[in-house]
Amino acid sequence: MLLRLAVTLPKRLVSASISVSSSTLRTEIKEVQSLKGILKEPPSESAFPMDKAACARQASIHLGASCCCNLRLSREVSMQDNALLRRQDITGRLCNICGYFGASCVAVSRTPRLLNFTSKIDQCRLYSTSSPKTPNTNLQLLAEEKKEKRYFTNPFPDYVDPRSTPYEFDEKHVKNLIAIYVDDVLEKCSPGYDDEEIRGDLYIGSAGIAYMFWKMSRSLQTQDLYPALKHAHDFIINAKANTHRYRKPSAEPFSFLYGNAGIYAVSAAVSHDLGLMQDLSDDLMNFKTGITSSKELSPTQYGWDEMLLGRAGYLAGCYWLNDIMPRKEVTDDDLISICQLIIANGRGYAEQINAPLPLLYQWRGREYLGAAHGLCAILHMLLESPWFRTDPISAPSAELTDIKKSVDYFLALQDDEGNFPVALETLGSDRETRLVHWCHGAPGAVYLLAKAYLIFKEDKYIQALRRSSDLVWNKGFLRKGPGICHGVAGNGYVFLLLYRLTHEPKYLYRAVKYMELLTSVEFKQRARIPNCPHSLFEGVAGTVCFLIDLLNPKQAQFPFMDVFH
Repeated sequence: MLLRLAVTLPKRLVSASISVSSSTLRTEIKEVQSLKGILKEPPSESAFPMDKAACARQASIHLGASCCCNLRLSREVSMQDNALLRRQDITGRLCNICGYFGASCVAVSRTPRLLNFTSKIDQCRLYSTSSPKTPNTNLQLLAEEKKEKRYFTNPFPDYVDPRSTPYEFDEKHVKNLIAIYVDDVLEKCSPGYDDEEIRGDLYIGSAGIAYMFWKMSRSLQTQDLYPALKHAHDFIINAKANTHRYRKPSAEPFSFLYGNAGIYAVSAAVSHDLGLMQDLSDDLMNFKTGITSSKELSPTQYGWDEMLLGRAGYLAGCYWLNDIMPRKEVTDDDLISICQLIIANGRGYAEQINAPLPLLYQWRGREYLGAAHGLCAILHMLLESPWFRTDPISAPSAELTDIKKSVDYFLALQDDEGNFPVALETLGSDRETRLVHWCHGAPGAVYLLAKAYLIFKEDKYIQALRRSSDLVWNKGFLRKGPGICHGVAGNGYVFLLLYRLTHEPKYLYRAVKYMELLTSVEFKQRARIPNCPHSLFEGVAGTVCFLIDLLNPKQAQFPFMDVFH
């Protein structure tokens, strides 16, 4: 992942590659060409490698300087939506580069592949007056006076009644929109294309596209639009071919959304529907290796219980497979044993840091609260366990108490707008800095609240859900694109969830309007291009899933987070 920089230097052209990890930023500066004098004209696009030229052109970078640099982000950081929190650290280290070379100016522009990371570093300029090779600590970041909002203004009036705010649901229009997105996926993402950089996982890889086609094949409204099951099979075969390329932690057998377990789960679903019994048997065997591996990690190694890579995600896959297969593939005993390990880890970490709630978890040193890495999705998956599918609840008293207290502690963190902090350490943050994403914020928390409402039947949960829905209606039309992780479709799913819970037309109206926002002129012209624009969680594959569910809202469910088992 690259970010183009233009650096004015005294008499030489330098290429800098900056590697960013979760805790460190290493700089590696290399002189590649000497010049007789300072360049009088900006370098042409032909001076860049072909793939970088397109990147620079799309970013509208004006290189009025004598140096071109690359900022390279590791996959580890680019997948984390909280990367903006490290912006000051990164810009500070960029300052050191300026100071080292005696640079008079650095212009930083975002590229389509870095939008997740750099939405606050937008045409910023850093100025240096230091002498060459002297680190400068007095550089100033100037372009922060007017911060761009993370969302577009919602142009629609809210629902009042059928007369005041009438709306028509055009099924043909939705199907046409689905076709536009699917055609783009098929054109840009050939399942037979082999590249070592291409991932196969559910989150941004081929398995996510396979899931989209599998979902199309299961919907009466869309199953005839394409040979969907064939496409699903093609993409999942490609995903399975890439499983050997993963490094830990994605290679752990229980890593679901961002690892191999999710690939085998979707492959099992596709194999079943195609009647490929041997493939189905192999897929289930590979998926179930996650049961054993999830128990092999020491309970003291806190941090492996979250949704994207950890045990909560694996549980989500188990519940999903049990729902769609003709017989239960993962036993209640296995599900409960994984839940017990998650609870033991939550208790241990909460006690270790003297937390104000019985169960708490961390991911890479932070106590996240959102759905991607944090508390709410972990608690949600505990509430989906066999313990809570009986009447009365069969969970042991101590486990029930700790789960319920943790859910209520999380609920108490909701602000008056309906949102939640990103992490425990940000409880005092300005609500304007809080994210309205599935991964971090209310759009991911609603699934925990909905499940708690269905189980405990307490009015406080549905009231919290209504507040979150109002927040998403007002501030959820995101600039980040159409996806379900941190995009418009993911926030649109909030309204489909509320519609299934309440059957109130207001929420279906809101979901339909979010569909219309996807085709608005403002969104088309100003929305950012996701890092992986055709994927399930970042791109249009997830958008297609939202549109399929909009055609049958009484059965709508966010991928792998169904609360209506």
